[in-house]
Amino acid sequence: MRILLLPILLFSATLIKSQVMDSVNIKSVEVEATAVKEKADVQQLDSNLLHQAENKDLGESLQKHANLFVKSYGMGSMATVSMRGTNSSQTKIYWNDIQLNSALNGIVDLALFPTFFMDEAEVNYGLSSMKLGSGGLGGAIQLKNKANFSESNHIQLQQDIGSFGLYNSQLKISLGNHRLKSQTKLFRRQADNDFEYLNFNKANAPQEKVRNATLRQEGLMQSFYYRLKENQLLETHLWYYRSDRNLPPLMTSIEFKEHQEDDAIRLLIGYKKYLSKGQFSIKSALTNQSVFYENERTSTASLTQTANWYNVVGWKQRFGKKLFTNFRLNTAYNQINPGAEVNQIDRKQLSAFQLVDYEFTSKWKAEVQLREELILNEGSFFLPTAELTFKPKGTEDLSLYAKAGKNLKYPSLNDLYWQPGGNPNLQAEESITAEIGLQNELSIFDKSYTLNWQTALYVSSIDNYIQWQPTAFGYWQALNLKEVATQGVEVRAKLKSQKAKLKKELRLNYTYTSSVNKASNHAIDHSVDQQLIYIPEHQYNINFNLSRKGYSLNYNFQFMGARYTTSDNESFLPYYTLSDLSLGKAFKWKDQSLQLSFAVMNVFDTEYQAIEWRPMPNRNYLFTLKYKIQP
Repeated sequence: MRILLLPILLFSATLIKSQVMDSVNIKSVEVEATAVKEKADVQQLDSNLLHQAENKDLGESLQKHANLFVKSYGMGSMATVSMRGTNSSQTKIYWNDIQLNSALNGIVDLALFPTFFMDEAEVNYGLSSMKLGSGGLGGAIQLKNKANFSESNHIQLQQDIGSFGLYNSQLKISLGNHRLKSQTKLFRRQADNDFEYLNFNKANAPQEKVRNATLRQEGLMQSFYYRLKENQLLETHLWYYRSDRNLPPLMTSIEFKEHQEDDAIRLLIGYKKYLSKGQFSIKSALTNQSVFYENERTSTASLTQTANWYNVVGWKQRFGKKLFTNFRLNTAYNQINPGAEVNQIDRKQLSAFQLVDYEFTSKWKAEVQLREELILNEGSFFLPTAELTFKPKGTEDLSLYAKAGKNLKYPSLNDLYWQPGGNPNLQAEESITAEIGLQNELSIFDKSYTLNWQTALYVSSIDNYIQWQPTAFGYWQALNLKEVATQGVEVRAKLKSQKAKLKKELRLNYTYTSSVNKASNHAIDHSVDQQLIYIPEHQYNINFNLSRKGYSLNYNFQFMGARYTTSDNESFLPYYTLSDLSLGKAFKWKDQSLQLSFAVMNVFDTEYQAIEWRPMPNRNYLFTLKYKIQP
């Protein structure tokens, strides 16, 4: 970490000096596309939502503010995301257009992603994820870092102190001018996570304390943005992250030590040129990740390392007022280094994407997306999507759309080559999806409030669904066993005051999901026509915010429906509700500001389990201090 910090500090000193000596005025240029209204299949999460102090990682932010399900194994433990009734490997995570899903098992642990490192996030539901890449049968999440040349130089320090030994420290240094911008973010978190819970596995449900759950995490995000010319931008991002955590046992298990260390370093270089009514971009990224896992009870110790090289070339262009095109070319090279269970293997992938959007009239617009996926020496796949949008006459903010298309997820390297149990004869999981959506924005209550809402309905079928199942030889094997049918409804609404002195904002996200197995594995298979495990049918979250003269109040409510824990749906975890409340006050001076806030999570002290036999914290507290100076 010290080696990484040295060049950053030297560069920062040089940059500060240049602020004094360089008085050249450079004409400002708009580097972002014109904002568009949210569609029902795309959701934007800005920094205000992502950076709420009570959201300790990306998983918690998404669960509170989006139409998806985060499967959390407890404080500090793994958290994975699923969308539209799919599993966690069928949801893709991108960072500035670069895929982050593990080539080994296909999943992403959101507990390793501090939201502090991200400027905003975009949730792409269903087929809207195809513009980023294939494989997100349920959707994809895009994490973004953005240049802000108009932002003044500043240093920002945030310190969180919470229950169960939580200390979270964040430092941001933003320096630069109209041509060159540097942004440095440092992060460190530690927690004991030794909360008490009721052990329902034992007679009379005695109160016990979580053990072997300590957590230590640290990271660095360094970004440079440089304007080569008024219409050209060069950016580089270095992301280092380290996590060292003990994994607590189940309620049903005796205490033993289970430990995991995660290390990741990611380097991205990008170039963007703004054309007349268009944009050309190219990005290249190298990522390296290692996971060390040990289990005292089974005397297991393993180290897995993956190295990846990703490239993305994009060209967007508008021709006249009616025609818009978007072309992307992606390449990926993944390598798994030798480990105890897997020999060195690699994968090379090439993908071409073409979008054509044509506006026939002021009412009708059509869009066609064509994607070709090529996995070298393994197979190629053609994935088309078509969309039709209708905008009724005289309604500026009301529109409806219908779309249908195909998506595909190729088996992970674990599925194919893990020994024992990998199956090189697996077929790719394929989905056919159709959906309709509606979005509208209107002013209500004498135009003192704006109501923005979106609704989407979808149906999807997934063939060759990959499932690991036990064999007669004593190990599990990956097989194409299931055919899954999913359907659902997603509703989002935002009500916001316009000119009132007391600013008010209310957000609602409701999700209904049916994800049912339609294929029988054997004669007495009781999972047919049953909901997949850990996919809640109903869930919703509400976020309410009040602010005036530096004071703020935020309330978040979550309802999580029942989740089945067995494939025959005989056993389930009951629904639960959670409430979080925070109060804050901001103070401002000439070039300084101070924000103080106090939050109570799980206000009503709900006893619940997100995953069976995994204890979750009851009522807990967080105090936050954020100081900012603009030298």
